[in-house]
Amino acid sequence: DTPDTTNNDDRDEWRLNVSGQLIWKQFPYSRLQVELIAQFYHLVYLYSVKSGENYWNRTFGINSKYRWSQGVWQSHLRTALQANYYDYDYDSFFLKNSQPIRSFMHRSLLVEERLSRRVAYRWSVQCDLSYKWEDDGRLDWDRFIEDVITRREQELLTMTTRYIQNHWEAWLGYSVKTRSTEYIQPNPSTESGDWRGQGPVAGFILRYNRRTEWDLSLEYFKVVEAGRRYTLPRFKMKGLIRF
Repeated sequence: DTPDTTNNDDRDEWRLNVSGQLIWKQFPYSRLQVELIAQFYHLVYLYSVKSGENYWNRTFGINSKYRWSQGVWQSHLRTALQANYYDYDYDSFFLKNSQPIRSFMHRSLLVEERLSRRVAYRWSVQCDLSYKWEDDGRLDWDRFIEDVITRREQELLTMTTRYIQNHWEAWLGYSVKTRSTEYIQPNPSTESGDWRGQGPVAGFILRYNRRTEWDLSLEYFKVVEAGRRYTLPRFKMKGLIRF
């Protein structure tokens, strides 16, 4: 709260975060971790002039990680399912006055799999698969109904050959990415479309010790998007220092 009587931004906020985990191990071959999360947030403006902006944000999710290894094979599977709801307190009042509903929601599903096989003492091959699905829409929380506006899907397939030393790792491979967007309720300024890119990838990781790491990666994609063709080079550098 502020002592300024002309400031209408005074508000109360309430938060609650709840999570639980289940871990199952079959030593030394596999490990499964499942996490349930629920997050609640309520914003209330103290002055009626801004009470129309009061809203609830509710997030529910299920995340899992599964690691498996035996002999020369290793597998890492990760999934994340999440739903996020923004529910404005007085949407019913706005609807009665012929104004559009403002409450909305976002849902997503992510599945990632990494499968690798050691083919020699320092050599291995690796396959990375990824799939992501999302949708957005208007929300009627009281009836728990979503009016879907947009859907998106993304897929990734990357195959690499890797060479691993004690303090560094290098790889070279090929990657294919696709992305599609569908507008269920078309807007004059937007249209559904597909994106596809493919090309070589390379990377290098240098680890000085357990606290310092440098990660370099390079992509050179040929892209097809809405009838257009172009190239998309991309270079990334990431440094990590643990204290």
